[in-house]
Amino acid sequence: MSEGFADFEITKEEFYGRHQKCREFIEDRGLKGLVVVSPASAPENLKYLSNLNLVGVDIPSWAGGYGAGGEYAAILIGPGSEPTLAIAHHWYEDVASRQSVVSDIRASTDLWGLIAEIAAEKGMDRGRVGVAVDGVPLLQYNALTKTLPGVEWVDCDDALIKLKVIKSPAEIAVIESCVDRQCAALAPVVDMVKDGMREWELSLEIKRRLMENGAEYATCLYVQSGPNTEMALTSPQSSPRRVGIGEMVSFSIFSVYRGYTAGLDRATVCGKPSDKQKRLAEIELEGCQRAISLIEPGRPCSEFMKLVYEDCVVPKLEQYGFSDYLIQGYVGHGVGLSITERPLLTRADDMVLSPGMVIDVEPGIYVKGGAMGLRTAQIVAVTETGSRVLTKLPPRVGTLV
Repeated sequence: MSEGFADFEITKEEFYGRHQKCREFIEDRGLKGLVVVSPASAPENLKYLSNLNLVGVDIPSWAGGYGAGGEYAAILIGPGSEPTLAIAHHWYEDVASRQSVVSDIRASTDLWGLIAEIAAEKGMDRGRVGVAVDGVPLLQYNALTKTLPGVEWVDCDDALIKLKVIKSPAEIAVIESCVDRQCAALAPVVDMVKDGMREWELSLEIKRRLMENGAEYATCLYVQSGPNTEMALTSPQSSPRRVGIGEMVSFSIFSVYRGYTAGLDRATVCGKPSDKQKRLAEIELEGCQRAISLIEPGRPCSEFMKLVYEDCVVPKLEQYGFSDYLIQGYVGHGVGLSITERPLLTRADDMVLSPGMVIDVEPGIYVKGGAMGLRTAQIVAVTETGSRVLTKLPPRVGTLV
C-alpha cells in the first residue's frame, strides 16, 4: 500500500457471489452451464469471475499460438458444481494458482480440447449451453464450437454485462482509490507547466507520480498543448512539442489499481488565459455540471445528449460566437474492469441508470483552428437517491481556476 492512500481489494467471498449469480441465470435460461472465454486483449469477463490476469503475448497461429489477442483462458460454471479454470499453458499454472480465486485449474496446449473435456465432466457437452466470448475473434470461436458439436450455444454476454455494470461497495471503493491516486499525481504537475516544456516531460512526471502513488500501470496518458488540443486523445499521446505562452494544455489520465480503471481529465493554460479560453472553459464546465445533476436512478442514458449538449452546451457556444467546434458523440461512459464500459451516455444506449453504476462524465468541446479544446472528467457513482462524485480534484485547476 502506498503511504497516504487507503488500500482496498475484492474478497474471495465476493467472487463466489458472482459465481452464484451466474448459476442463477443459467437456471433462469434453462442452460446446462456457462462457458466464458477471454483473450488477453479483452480479459474483463475472466478477470471478473476468476481474478486471473492473462499474459498479453501475441503469437501467430502458424507458430502455435492463438494469433491476435494474446493468451486465452476459459472458466466453466455448471449449475451444481464449482467453477473450473482452463488455461493454455502448463507454465502459467503457478501464476494462475496465485491469482485466481478458482481452485480447480487445468492446463493444456490444446485449450479447446481441454474445454470440451471439462464440459463433458460437467454435463455441458450437449444441449443448451451459455457462452460469453466478448473480444474473441471468429476464428477462435469457431475452434471452440467445433470441439463441442452437440452443444446449442446461447449468447450470454448480455448477462455478464448486467452483472458487471452494477458495482459493489468494494468495487466502488477500489475505483475511488484509483481516482485518488490520479488526482494526487496530476495536481502538482499542473503547476509545473511553463513556457518551453515538452509535452512528454509533463507526461513522464505524471507517470512517475502515479507509480509512486501505487497505480499498477498507466493505460493511457495524454498531455497535449496548443493545436494538439483541438481533438481528444489523438496520437501521439504526448509529443516533443514545446508548450507556449497563452496555450491551452490538456491532461487525460487512464490508470489501473487492483485491476480497476478510471479516468481523469483536466486543462490549464500556460500563462494568463484569454477571455475566449475562459469562456470556453466556463461553457464546458457548465455542461459537465449539468450532466452530473441529471444522474439519478431511473434516468435513461439516451436522454443525456439532448439535455446536456442540445439544451445547454450548444446554445451557449453559439451565443458567445463559437462556430467551428466539435462536441463528443457521448456525454460519459461506465468504468470498471474496462476503461470504457456500459452504461454509455449516448442516444444509442437504452440502458437505464441504476444504483451501483459508476460513470466517467466527460462532455468535451474542441474548437477547430482555435488551438482550444478541453474536457473535464468526473467519476460519478449512482446512488439510491442521486449521485456521488468520486473525483476529489477540483474541476478547474491551474490558471483556469
